[in-house]
Amino acid sequence: MNRARVLSLALLFGVCMVFAQSSDNAPRGKIVVRVTGFRSERGHARIGLFNRADGFPLDSAKALTGARVPIEHGTATAVFDSLPYGTYAVIAHHDENDNYKLDVNWIGKPRESYGASNNPRARLGPPRWKDSNFPLHSDSVVVDIKLHT
Repeated sequence: MNRARVLSLALLFGVCMVFAQSSDNAPRGKIVVRVTGFRSERGHARIGLFNRADGFPLDSAKALTGARVPIEHGTATAVFDSLPYGTYAVIAHHDENDNYKLDVNWIGKPRESYGASNNPRARLGPPRWKDSNFPLHSDSVVVDIKLHT
């Protein structure tokens, strides 16, 4: 009986090691986000990377990750490395006053410039996941976002 337990544990350990190695070797890539269309170089660009529709684009707590980057020569660039292949979407805005939020007027219209991956056409309401998502299935993907108000 003791010998059977040892063999069972050894087999279980071996299976776990195979799964651990396969997840470590999962294909990964990077997303380079370049944002343009700033009204000035004051403040920073805030960029959110989402890997699911839930929360996109307004709930930053549901973003996979984010970045706060300086604006240099009219462009802000963020690099998100070592991401598993999959579907992503990016939201960006110009946080001119560095208050860590997208400022809006009394009816909810943004006062600061914003944009999303795939540069969906502006409409009433925020950009939608279905218009903004893109695949990451290679070593690197470059996402260009042009801000608008």
